[in-house]
Amino acid sequence: MGAPEQSLASGNLPALSDKELFQRYCKNCEDAAAINELWNRHYATVHRRLERLIVRGGLCPKTWNREQFRDHCLGSTFVNVRNRICKFEWRGSLDGWLTWVATTTALDEHEKYAGGPEVPIGEGEEPEEQRPSSGTDELLSSSRSEHLDPYWWLKPPPPPDARFRRASLTSRPPYFAFHR
Repeated sequence: MGAPEQSLASGNLPALSDKELFQRYCKNCEDAAAINELWNRHYATVHRRLERLIVRGGLCPKTWNREQFRDHCLGSTFVNVRNRICKFEWRGSLDGWLTWVATTTALDEHEKYAGGPEVPIGEGEEPEEQRPSSGTDELLSSSRSEHLDPYWWLKPPPPPDARFRRASLTSRPPYFAFHR
């Protein structure tokens, strides 16, 4: 048995390199010790990235505490790393790949929870699309539109079937007319 095979077979995980731990885990995906050792080595990098993104950066759903959301994303990142690590091709650094997985996990989790908790429709209730309109939606949208008239870029886009006339470029004075 050569030196690399002996180190892979040995139980001395801290002495193994990242690549050897990677190979050991990918040969036997039930080897929790190898993936846990790899995770513990790079935990600080992942934690630091999520700290910057969520706690200091503000990427957090309104219904969550930032530290709790960061910890939730750390757990989800570990699950994603465990599921995807055998596809890692060693073209870049492992830290860079783990940072990428942590970032995409945080973005996915934010997208999942940003709308608030999903409340199932109870018996006897109709879904939102089938409920009759109370008229307040139209009132709110018209008052919002009037309020935002000076801020045309904040208005919601028109419905797809709306007809509108595009302003032609010739209806406005040329740019150079103001700068002579």
